[in-house]
Amino acid sequence: MVSPLKRKMNIYQLGGGNVTTILSLLSDQKNERCGKKLEEIIAMYPENPQRNDLDQTELINFIFSQIALACVLPGSSKLVALTKLQDLSMRFYREGSRSASAFFLLSILFWPEDPNDNRWKEASSAKYEKVLISAIDDLQRLCMLKTKPRKGRIVTHFFFGKARGLYKIVHRSAIEKHIKGTLTERRLKWRGGEVWTTPEVVRMLKRVEGWTENGQLFVRGTTKGSKIRVIPLYSPSLPNANENVTFYLGFSFDGVVAFDIQVLEE
Repeated sequence: MVSPLKRKMNIYQLGGGNVTTILSLLSDQKNERCGKKLEEIIAMYPENPQRNDLDQTELINFIFSQIALACVLPGSSKLVALTKLQDLSMRFYREGSRSASAFFLLSILFWPEDPNDNRWKEASSAKYEKVLISAIDDLQRLCMLKTKPRKGRIVTHFFFGKARGLYKIVHRSAIEKHIKGTLTERRLKWRGGEVWTTPEVVRMLKRVEGWTENGQLFVRGTTKGSKIRVIPLYSPSLPNANENVTFYLGFSFDGVVAFDIQVLEE
């Protein structure tokens, strides 16, 4: 039986000791090597994290490791279902966590694949939406509290994909590998929007429908009359009038972000 301290030390040595190092593993261009490392990290945790006393930081790292593993090694036997991760992450909400990493996880895990699917039609849909909106509001509040606003430099780690379950989460590196050219050329393709016309990216990511209202961008919530605010990465990309729009959705530590905003054709 490994002591909690020894477990933490082992996880730290493998690169799973904090969110930054876990995300940095995803920069490895060899998915299998990255996946095996993440499997080693996950194997260090108790088989049933819900029944064991993981502190909030450990639980955050465990869930991030699961998301990262799903991105690089989707067939891994170490993966658990999205619903299990949602249940585990509810602890952050119940205990009133003030961690940006916890809010970030909740915004990813509870973003509905389809607001019309059965899970979101159940009586619990209002609870899921409350968790989601609370997490997004808290991320945006923390962003506003930063001493130096960084709106122009929001780092988007994950994007909303067409797949289901945990695989709806697409890491930035999965997009980057389809963008050709030098580092400068690739940066220009991100800024100029060429990324969003790349066939592989179009096949991978899901467009979200929303609307603009008085210079702000929203999507419809899952309960009647509710709406969720989304940050347009480039404010000039918003149409001047109030319009129905579609866009690609990204997840950042500053909130949920919209890319490639297009007016919806009638």
